[in-house]
Amino acid sequence: MDQLSFVYGIFRKVRSIMEARIRVYSEVKNETSVNRSRVDTTGLFTERNGSFYARYDEPEGSDLAGSATTIKWGAGTVTILRTRPYELREEFEQGRTFETTYHTPYMDIPLRIRTRRLAVFRKGRGWEIRLRYDSELGGEASRIAVTVDVEPLQRQVPVEEEPRKLV
Repeated sequence: MDQLSFVYGIFRKVRSIMEARIRVYSEVKNETSVNRSRVDTTGLFTERNGSFYARYDEPEGSDLAGSATTIKWGAGTVTILRTRPYELREEFEQGRTFETTYHTPYMDIPLRIRTRRLAVFRKGRGWEIRLRYDSELGGEASRIAVTVDVEPLQRQVPVEEEPRKLV
């Protein structure tokens, strides 16, 4: 099963899907620079079998425009899935190293990440996820800090409606 089918399937099989405000703050430090970015958007939120999911479309003007991102968390793990054209699966667990391939429209790039810190907090009706990890993308080393705030809104998405297509 490809990532798109998996993500689409999760949001079709739950009984309650809510709109959510999703904010992602990231800082990437390498030997020569520090890059910061922020995404503030509306997406979808649900819970299924003890795991929580937030999904949003990457905004126009960002480096990942055209991709949909799904974040899954629960029981000490966080998984980030991106769909085409920037396809990627990252798994985070305290102290664990994960190797994968970052698929871009231009090339495939090997990626290795080591989770230094992972924390998930309940925040009112929502969640805050904090990730600190070392990354080696195509041989370039970086230290990355990401904070994700997910705030479910009062509006539910009717289950009988099909969620909007990711790509």
